[in-house]
Amino acid sequence: MRTTIPLSVATAVLMALSCSSGGPTVCGDAIPQQTVPVGETGSVETCFEDPGGGGLSYSASSADAKIVGASVRVGSTVAFRGLSPGQTTVTVTATDQGGKSADVGFQVLVTNQPPMFTGAITEDAVGVGRSGRWELDSLFEEPSGEEMTFEATSDFPGLIVALTDTFAYFTGASEGQAKVTLTATDPHGDKGSGTISVTIWEPEVVFVDEFDSDASLDDWEADTTATELAIVDGALVVKSIRANFYGIAARSGEGVGEFTLDLTTRLETPAGVETQAGVIWFVSDSEVYRVLFGNFDGDNWSYHRWNDQWVEVSAANSSLIALDDRYRKYSIVMYDMAMQLLVDGQVVETVTHSDFTASPTMRDLWLIGTGEGTEYDRVQLSGRPGSTSDHDTADRDRDAEPTLPHELMLTLPPVSEHH
Repeated sequence: MRTTIPLSVATAVLMALSCSSGGPTVCGDAIPQQTVPVGETGSVETCFEDPGGGGLSYSASSADAKIVGASVRVGSTVAFRGLSPGQTTVTVTATDQGGKSADVGFQVLVTNQPPMFTGAITEDAVGVGRSGRWELDSLFEEPSGEEMTFEATSDFPGLIVALTDTFAYFTGASEGQAKVTLTATDPHGDKGSGTISVTIWEPEVVFVDEFDSDASLDDWEADTTATELAIVDGALVVKSIRANFYGIAARSGEGVGEFTLDLTTRLETPAGVETQAGVIWFVSDSEVYRVLFGNFDGDNWSYHRWNDQWVEVSAANSSLIALDDRYRKYSIVMYDMAMQLLVDGQVVETVTHSDFTASPTMRDLWLIGTGEGTEYDRVQLSGRPGSTSDHDTADRDRDAEPTLPHELMLTLPPVSEHH
């Protein structure tokens, strides 16, 4: 006897058979462990079957999102990215239209990448007695963004290298060639290294004035309206002959960069009289600086920048600066990063160039005298034309023609007003 099943009942039977399929199933072989370095991405194809035929949707998750990030790329393809060294499980889920799902998981091993030297600086130069620095974080990349520790070695004793947390400082001690090896270590002990070649040059003597004859005056130019120059007992005497004005003796610095300026001068402070002596030099077309020695409300030296008026950059009191009748050697060292002041070879102060923006190229040199006169028995300028340290990469117009505005010489403040 043949029984006919109504269409509505047949449909219900098919739906029941579909639902009894249990939803999606995983097909294919097990997915093997995947390996990816920190910062890089991998992918795998997953395989699911859908007995119901209604289509599947996919999602992916990582058991430890700090180690691996995971997402569905296209269809059932899953992408995973190494974020930090370690191992974790990535799970892929397929879901049918009825809400039933199946999972497949696989292991991902994230390997560490050591720090990498960027090569941003491979060569540099520094003068004997001069210093420079490199920013270590800009010389190395750490793929996972973790903190690094650093080491530095020089293969030449004429270049001294020292480290802080973020900078390598190098100082020239004797002329020659050095290779500095910088090493960065990440928290996992992996290392990366790079080498920088450094030329250490001996500053060249540009001029020396011993003031041993009146012919020495030929190299110096006076402000004829206010300054009297004379050679007295082997010393250049710079004297102002106008009340409340400086006497000024000027000569060309011949475009020397990264220079050392040595002045042997006699400073005197008669009772009740404020005496100042110093040097002014051009470092570009419009930048002018001066160092003054004297009595300034407790300070006995002061370092200024000209910006429509004299702006004090640094000032202090040093026991090395004695306002007496003895000749003392005052040395001023200018290089890319700092001005350093020494008295008789001992460092009084170092002022870093992070406080201002000038290029350390001497254009013209001015010696300053007072109404009583300031005596210099030796002036020596050493250095090398142009800036040779490239650890600071700011561009400079080294070929610009210098100017010496006469107005600036005439608007120097009175002796009693050093600010």
